[in-house]
Amino acid sequence: TNATTESLSIGWAYPQDNGTPITDYNIQIKGGAYTDWTIYSDGISTSTSAIITGLDPETSYEIKVRGFNAINYSGWSNTRTAETLPNIAFFEPGFKAINISGAPKSKLVSFADNNQIYLNGTLVTTLAKHAVYEFNSSEFDQIEGTEAFYVAGKLGIGSGSSDQGNATWSTQSWVGKEFFFNFTRATPLKVKVFAFTDSTVTITKGGVFEATQVISAGTGTTFSISAYAGYEMVSTGYIVAFAYGSQSSQFYDPVPILPASTDIIGIPSKTA
Repeated sequence: TNATTESLSIGWAYPQDNGTPITDYNIQIKGGAYTDWTIYSDGISTSTSAIITGLDPETSYEIKVRGFNAINYSGWSNTRTAETLPNIAFFEPGFKAINISGAPKSKLVSFADNNQIYLNGTLVTTLAKHAVYEFNSSEFDQIEGTEAFYVAGKLGIGSGSSDQGNATWSTQSWVGKEFFFNFTRATPLKVKVFAFTDSTVTITKGGVFEATQVISAGTGTTFSISAYAGYEMVSTGYIVAFAYGSQSSQFYDPVPILPASTDIIGIPSKTA
């Protein structure tokens, strides 16, 4: 569900326990310093999630899980392969976000007391829980807090929502190499991409080539797409992405594009 330079966060479903509740789970890992399948030592827990720490940067790991009901172990689950992120400061553990949208004005709200906020490495404020900090921001600014926070900006000015365009900054969790997105209104669609590592980014529509761009590490580009459709975007390196419809120089449906995932992240509904 998430990766940093030194950790992988995993989750799994509660298995059918046949009437005897699960009392613990074992995690088995292989890769990097774990040259063969090894039980990861995380104590006794009935939580269906875990963070595996102490891993090597930019390394592929295989992971599987089994349940224990105080009598017997289950068989091992299917194997999931995941990769830790490269040794880049933004990927290290902590609370961080990047202004991929390029919003010139942003606000941050703190989720905890004594939250020290750093903008591009410089301490700019210390916030109490629920306190808000408003600041001028630039494209690809990076912000970090000692505690959790939420930060978003406005892409433009004016009284209407399409004049302003709310733009959530992207987090470490939204870094990836494969993305899917759907474009339904307000042509043309602007797809902004920032590369943390040297990347060749290619967009396809139903598997048919649409556009490609080589992006150097620490820089970004903007794709312009005109046809309403579903799109795939793959990268050879690690990127974050953001998209919005830009009809009449306004901002429609501005959203970070999340990496492709096999995890359920939400169920569209009018009532959920």
